[in-house]
Amino acid sequence: MKRVILLIFLISYPLLLIYSYWEWTPETGRWINPKYAPKPTPEEQWKYAMGFYNQKEWEKALREFRKLVKYYPRSSQAPEAQFMVGDCLEKLGKPYEAAKEYQKVLEKYPETKRWEEILLRQKKIADKFFEERSEGILHRTKEWFTKTHWEKAGEIYRMILRNAPYWEKADEIKFRIGECFLNAGNFEEAVKEFEELIRDYPSSSLVEKASYYLCLCWVKKSEKYPNDANLREKAEKSLKEFIAQHPNSPFLEEAERKLRKVRNNGAKMLYDIAKFYEKQGDYAAAILYYEEAFKKFPDTYWGQKANRKKKWLKNFCVSSPSS
Repeated sequence: MKRVILLIFLISYPLLLIYSYWEWTPETGRWINPKYAPKPTPEEQWKYAMGFYNQKEWEKALREFRKLVKYYPRSSQAPEAQFMVGDCLEKLGKPYEAAKEYQKVLEKYPETKRWEEILLRQKKIADKFFEERSEGILHRTKEWFTKTHWEKAGEIYRMILRNAPYWEKADEIKFRIGECFLNAGNFEEAVKEFEELIRDYPSSSLVEKASYYLCLCWVKKSEKYPNDANLREKAEKSLKEFIAQHPNSPFLEEAERKLRKVRNNGAKMLYDIAKFYEKQGDYAAAILYYEEAFKKFPDTYWGQKANRKKKWLKNFCVSSPSS
């Protein structure tokens, strides 16, 4: 019998120790460990958190503001406490996390009076990521190797646009989203964003620039996949349309230069195919591709070179067809 009692004691004693640290609090309707408990009222918890904030003890202030949001989510202090969570994170050098916490204010407490301020803070954070791209591709935090500066900027810009699609800066935000995707190499998403800007904000001063950047998407994608003739044709077509529609654009000279480069790349692709057949001894096929390169791109370096090569093969290769 003594052994049974001892066994029960050994089993129950650790549990008693554990539960002795927890108390039921009617104010919050929760079991709380006093060590991590909030103050008895949201007013006291706010005052306690602000004490740390005013002393610039950001970590402690952050912890206490989070307690207020967690245990008193319906209190009048909760929206401000959620805002202060973002503010503390900014002061702790965690802007990406701060932007997401600011977003929670707008989603959980849409009645907040801080809408404009939150939008501007999120934009400032996104702009910082956007402008810091030259310091390194990856943001040096615990999320190392997960999201680039471009992706973080784009994600925050999208938050802003969801929050306020008709904000006076909405077209600028939309353009930045497209630019982030373009620079991150996500050309499909970039095309989508620039096309939506042109469609949804037709009176924006950024429409012309968005039209040109739409061309850049196809140009960069065609350069990434140089053997894809369809992509090159899309790039060429988009540039031609831009030049025709915007004859006085400040991007005109650059667009014409890129068009020449795209066409030259197209000629080189055909030239390389012809060269392959030439090395295989299939001179008839080589001549056909040299002819096509010159026919489609007569004004390019590789088109001219293809024409000279075609003539040489016809004149000096016995197996070639007669002129």
